[in-house]
Amino acid sequence: MFEVPPNCVLAFFKVTCPTCKFGMPFLNRATHRVIGVSQDDEAATAKFAEQFGVKIEMVFDRVEDGYPLSNRFGVEYVPTLFVIDEAGRVSKRIEGFDKEGFEDLGVVFVEDVPVHKPG
Repeated sequence: MFEVPPNCVLAFFKVTCPTCKFGMPFLNRATHRVIGVSQDDEAATAKFAEQFGVKIEMVFDRVEDGYPLSNRFGVEYVPTLFVIDEAGRVSKRIEGFDKEGFEDLGVVFVEDVPVHKPG
C-alpha cells in the first residue's frame, strides 16, 4: 500500500476528466511536492502525462484494486486535492479546480489561472 509522505499535495485525477486536463499544467508549477494519484492504468496515464506535459510524481489507484487510496481519502469525484501537513495529516481538501481553490491551497502559483464565469 502507498504510504503518503508528509508535506505534499495529493492530486486525484482521471485522464478523461476535462477539468483534470486543464489543471495539470498548473500543478507542474507547485512549490511543494505534488503526487498525482491516477485512477487509470499506467499506459493511459503515461500517454496523458506526455500529451499534457505532466512532470509530477504519479501513483496508481486502480479500479481493479477497488480504488483503495481514493476510498481511504473519501474521494467522490475528480479532481480532488489534499494538502498533507508535516505530521502526515490532511490540512486542506480542495474539490474541483478554480482560482479560489488554488489560492486556498497556498502552495501553487495561481496568477495565471483564468477565472471562468457563466455566460
